[in-house]
Formats: sequence, C-alpha cells, structure tokens
Amino acid sequence: MGDVYSQIKRSIRAMNGRHTPLLLTGKVESVDGETCTISVGELKLTKVRLRSVINGEKSQLLVTPKTGSYVTAVDISGELRQLEIIGWSEIEKIDIGTGGDININCNGTVVINDGDNHGMAKVEAVADKISAIEKDINNLKNKINGWTPVVYDGGAALKTAITSWATKQFQPITKYQDLENEKVKH
Repeated sequence: MGDVYSQIKRSIRAMNGRHTPLLLTGKVESVDGETCTISVGELKLTKVRLRSVINGEKSQLLVTPKTGSYVTAVDISGELRQLEIIGWSEIEKIDIGTGGDININCNGTVVINDGDNHGMAKVEAVADKISAIEKDINNLKNKINGWTPVVYDGGAALKTAITSWATKQFQPITKYQDLENEKVKH
C-alpha cells in the first residue's frame, strides 16, 4: 500500500510542477499585527501570516489566534518561508471588513466602527422606557380632558385633578447604561 501513496504523491508533484504544500501544527508563541511566531517542536517559525495577503490594508479577514493556542499552518513555498495560518484551536479576535470595521473578541463582544458610540441599544428596554413615557403622557391627557372648569376657582379644580399625576416622578432616571448592550459596541 505504501507504494501506491508514494506514486500518488509523485503524480501530484508532477502535475503541479513543484512541491506539495506542507501542513504544520504549532503552538502560538506571540502575535505581532498580521503575523505570529509559532513553535513546531524545537523549531521556531517567525512571521507566519495570519491572513493570506499582508499589505498593510485592513480590507480582508484577520483571525488572530490566542497566544499559547495551537494553529495549523500551510507552507506554500516548500522552504518554510511562506507560511500562513489556516486553522485555529483558540481565537483571540476576528477583524472583518474594510478598515477593521467589525471586531469580534474572544470575550464575546462585537465592536463596530471602533465602538465610540458605546453599546448598541437594547430594543426591549428602550421600548419599555418609551412606553412608560407614553402611558404617563396619556394619563396627564386623561386628567386634563376629564377636568371641568369651575367658575371663580382660579384653577384650583385643575390643580386638584393633576396633583396626583404631577407628584409621581419617573423612577429611576434613565442612564444610557440601562439601555446599553455592552456586548455589541458601535
């Protein structure tokens, strides 16, 4: 059986006109931007690509492995000088899009456009707050609509009608953190 596999390997090399790409599994020693250093046994391999094209542009996918995790690299040169990561045991973060617009971090957060606008709004919490304000305004409208002017009272009947409404304060006062999903920042 061994001869069959050797023949297949030779045939593939003959069709390809050069070597067969080599797959390596190594431990991530460090990460530096778009490259990392991995160790395969005693061998340290530096400047291993984290994406197939390294040109300083951020218009593609960048998967950053966790330091200390294991990765699979492919050697497309056959000389251990054009290595690229193609598999990950653990991921630190993923950058997607042009200019690094979306970052997915290992802690479960997603950051869009650098996250300067804090977390995304929790729609249900926002709807609950708006609903509470709408109910309060409708309550005031009902009190005013139900009020009948009384001659010569100087507005005392209106004051009586809306006093119970006016003394109820919203509790608690809304802060943006009450409405923010900290896992998705934009």
